[in-house]
Amino acid sequence: MTWEQNIKEERKLAYMDGYDDATHDTARENARNALNIGLSSEQVSQITSLPLEEVLALKEELSHEAQSAR
Repeated sequence: MTWEQNIKEERKLAYMDGYDDATHDTARENARNALNIGLSSEQVSQITSLPLEEVLALKEELSHEAQSAR
């Protein structure tokens, strides 16, 4: 299973727990901000309640964005 499939599965499970799109989007934005200031992936996962796999994927996206900006 790819990380994208894992994220989709986690989102599906989160919806069952009442985690709506707006809440998820806010958590992702907060995670991006926290990663940008240097918090670890584990800390960000705990703070935002996002699965660690999703936080790691966000961290990878940020890395690619930083490389593209150069």
